[in-house]
Amino acid sequence: MFKFRNHIRTVVTTDSTAGGGDAGQQDPDKQPDEKKSDESKDFSRALSKRAAEIESKYSDYADLKAKAVKYDEAQEAAKTEAQKLQDRLAKAEEERDALKAAAEHGKLVDSICEETGLDRKVVSMLSGDGKTLAANAKTIQEIIGKQKTDNQKKQGRPLAVPTNRGNDTVTTAKQLLSQAYAEK
Repeated sequence: MFKFRNHIRTVVTTDSTAGGGDAGQQDPDKQPDEKKSDESKDFSRALSKRAAEIESKYSDYADLKAKAVKYDEAQEAAKTEAQKLQDRLAKAEEERDALKAAAEHGKLVDSICEETGLDRKVVSMLSGDGKTLAANAKTIQEIIGKQKTDNQKKQGRPLAVPTNRGNDTVTTAKQLLSQAYAEK
């Protein structure tokens, strides 16, 4: 097996045409100049001094970062609360508007019932608002009235039958039947 040397020395040559001269060889035992050494020591001192200044300038960075995170969380929580309140306000306004519209529709249905004589259930089933609803109710009233008279004419019955009770009021056959069964 192969055994590798523990120490490997590198040779650097500056001239590729040189035939094995010692010009590019570095000697590890050679000492650097004292002038270069003093300059590098001065540079190292200046560098460490500047690094210390920067470290002292930003020594409370971790605290400031933690405070910034807490502030952002508080802002987000406050924003969330404000958004929740705005949502609740919008929902309350929608409910108020719906109730107001339902009340107005109820009043309209009542007034149309009084005008046409139709049942409230029938008028509330009709579509439309305002004048359209009133026109639809009048159309239904005309259709129902026309169908009643046509049916009664086909059957040969009078529209109203006088009562046997001696007063001058006129009642329909349906009313007479309900009174007859109510008396038993």
